[in-house]
This record gives sequence, structure tokens and C-alpha cells, in this order.
Amino acid sequence: MFRHVLICDTAYNSILERNKKILHGITAGLIEEMYPDDEQEVADILAHHWERADVRDKAIHWGIINLKYIVETYQHEKALELSKKLESWILEQPLDRESIEKLLKVMMRRIETLDLLGRRREQEQLLLRMKEISDLHEIPAWQGKVQSALGHVFRITGRMNEAGKCCRNALEILRRCKDRKLESIVLCNLGILSRIQGRVDEAQEYFEKALETNIEEGDLRNEGIFLGNLGNFYFDQERMDEAIEFYEKALEINRETGDRRHEGIALGNLGNPYIIKGETEHALNYYQQALQIHREIGNRKSEGITLGNLGVLYYNNDRYEESLECYEKALEIHLEVGNRRFEAITLADIALIRIRQSDYAGSLEYYQDTLSIIEELKMTDRGFDRFAELRASLLSSGFSETELTWPRHWDTLETE
Repeated sequence: MFRHVLICDTAYNSILERNKKILHGITAGLIEEMYPDDEQEVADILAHHWERADVRDKAIHWGIINLKYIVETYQHEKALELSKKLESWILEQPLDRESIEKLLKVMMRRIETLDLLGRRREQEQLLLRMKEISDLHEIPAWQGKVQSALGHVFRITGRMNEAGKCCRNALEILRRCKDRKLESIVLCNLGILSRIQGRVDEAQEYFEKALETNIEEGDLRNEGIFLGNLGNFYFDQERMDEAIEFYEKALEINRETGDRRHEGIALGNLGNPYIIKGETEHALNYYQQALQIHREIGNRKSEGITLGNLGVLYYNNDRYEESLECYEKALEIHLEVGNRRFEAITLADIALIRIRQSDYAGSLEYYQDTLSIIEELKMTDRGFDRFAELRASLLSSGFSETELTWPRHWDTLETE
């Protein structure tokens, strides 16, 4: 009707506020009638019109649908902004059971975005708020979900005992609720925790139980995630062909389900066994594909891990300057997202480069920083050959056994 935006704005602003609300409500109602099967496509515009019509329950309904879409399409800043707006709207209303569950759903969407961005402090603080709410109102399903999410944060930030406790609490709650889908996710998380801590048989049992439980639910997306974690398990056992097989199955499912996050993770994982097999070009190709996806969707944690693996590739091929550049970028990201385990691994990698540069004092400092994290997190020596290599290199450079303390708990690990 109006050819110029200024004319359009002037005409709109001339309408009385009460009439604007009526017009927005009529428009929203017509859109709902015209597009009953296109919820995702019209959710944004409907949330806008119902907001302007001052019909908050409708605005919240469509806002939640839109929030799911923008989180899943990695529109991070928009997701954070919308989730906060929806939270404020919900809190303005009387808090019955239904509105509390809507509030928790909105908060959990924000958790998904914060997790991808690696903003651990905000993520943990919000989860603790959610725990208070779900405990206060005694909502078991949400108590289980929050415990599971807290376990994930504690594992990444190196608080393994707290992570295990949260995951076991979640498993108990979810089994009472008969939430088999989320139960399978918690079983997988327990498998990851057991794998990191070197409890091999327990890890395999958890992963296989997660897959078995998920088959009953028929969730293809989760199947891809679980297969990828089984690939990690076989990689740790140096069963490279089996690791590749599981990574490739995971990648196929990730692509079929449109799961870009785990597609990037699977591509990064696929590079690792090819390094061991000495197939550098294969590994490099997978890492480059993975980095492109991590950066495209803003997955900072996985970007840091892949950069570290790329550093290993360059190191193994005597390209030390490129290796150091990757390690330093990786370390910066690990520190940013609170990934303590990979912080330790990368510190050891940088220390080895320092030896190559004849900076022995600098290497010793990195060794001591690495040792501190290993002992703090009770990290196992499985999959951490770099630390033993670093110690041997420093010993051959003239440092004494006393200066190069070995992690106290590693000596007794096998007999516990």
C-alpha cells in the first residue's frame, strides 16, 4: 500500500494504541487460520503480533516454538535475547504448574546455547536456578533433566566426582519417571565419564546400554551421538578400524538428521585414527571440514579440541611453527570455555614444542602446570602419552627426577 517506509511508519503511528492492539490480534488470528500446518515458519511473526496485541499467553506460546527453531539453527544472540524476554513474560504471570514448566523449558533452551558457546559460568548459574525451581515445585522430570545438565557442566570443567553424583542422581530420577529417552542420554554421559577415568569395562557397558535403551525409543539423532562415543571408546583401546567404523556410522546419521553440531564432532573424531595410521592427508581433510562447521555454528569447545588435534598432526610432521600456532589458539579456547582436561593436554603439547625451541625452562613451567591439573582432576594416564613423552624429553635434557614429579595417583591406578 505504502511505497516508502517513512510513510508506512507515519500511518502506523497515527493509529490509536487500542486499535493497534486490535489490528495485531486480527492479523495474528488470520495467520493462524491460513497456516495451520506451518508452525515453525510463522512462529516468529505470530509471536510478534500477539506481543503487540498484548495477548501474552499467545505470545509466549509462539515465542517458545520460535525459540526452539532459532536455537537449533544456531542463531545464538537472538536465542539468548528471546529466551530472556520469554522468561520475563512468564514471570509476570501467575506461576502455576504449567507456567513453571514453560519457564524451565525456556531456560533449558538458553542452556543449550550457552553450552555451545562455552559460557560455563552463566550455564552453571542458570542451572542452579533451575534446580531451585524444580526442587521447590517438586517436578521430578525437570529435576532429572537439570541433574543431567549439571553433570555435563561439571565433567567439562573437571569436577568429576560432582559430575558422577549428578549423573547418578539423574539416572535414578529419570527411571522413576520412566523417561527412557533422557535415561539413554544419561547412560551415555556416565559412559563418557567412565572412559575419561579409565574404567574401561564400565564405560563399554554404559555405552551399550545407552544404545539398547535408545533403540526402544527410536531416536535416530541420539543414536548418532551414542555411536560417536563408542567410536571414542574404541579409539582409546587403539582399535582404529572399529573406531573409524563407528565414526562413519555416526557421521551418516548426523547428516541424515541435520545435526550439524555432531556432524562437526564426527568429522573431527575421524581425523584422529588417521593420524595414528599415518594417513596425514585424510586426517587433515577431516579436521578442516570439522573446523569449518564448528566455526559456522559457533561451537567453541569443539573448535578448541579440533585445533589441538590439528596441532598434533603438524607436530608429527615436523611443522612446529604451525603446530604451536594451533596449540596456542586451542589453549585460548579451552581457557575461555573452561575445558580443564583439554587445557592440561594442550599445555603438555606446548611444552614439547618449547623443548624443540630449546626453551627448557619454559617447558618445565608448562610441565608443572600440566601436572597441577592432572592431580586436581585425577586424570588418568590413558590416552595421555604426551605427558610421559614430555617427562622423558625433560629428563634427557638434564632435569632431575625430583624436578619432574610424576602424578601421585598414576602409580597406583592399575591396582585400585
